[in-house]
Amino acid sequence: MPEFLVKYPDVSIDLHLSDAMVDIIGDGFNAAIRIAALPDSSLIARRPCRMPRYLLGSPSYLKEHGRPRHPMHLAEHVCITYGHGTAAETWRFTYKNGKLAIVRPSGPLRVNNGDTMMPALIAGSASAFCLNSSCATHSTLVG
Repeated sequence: MPEFLVKYPDVSIDLHLSDAMVDIIGDGFNAAIRIAALPDSSLIARRPCRMPRYLLGSPSYLKEHGRPRHPMHLAEHVCITYGHGTAAETWRFTYKNGKLAIVRPSGPLRVNNGDTMMPALIAGSASAFCLNSSCATHSTLVG
């Protein structure tokens, strides 16, 4: 951001950082970046890049509970889930052959912000499905 502001001194930015699903038009936003499946909308959307996701756990969690060998084994694990509202989170795994495995994880902690899950993950409380940007700086986690 600092480089952008130096390069474009006449541009004014009102930056809002939130994982909440906002009403882009109703709340007065000109643009938004979302890392999620978008509902049907009249808004114009473009995918600038793919965001890889990783299933992670701390070494202590994996030592105590073992490493899941198949997505369906996650039913036996404590998971940190991520979401908004009351809908259950669904984790989707796509194999190289295109086959899909769908898992509904469960656990005692549900968050609506990626940074919030990191302390619990690092402490060994659970495993979680996490976006690359949320996990990149945490070398203590094992994928």
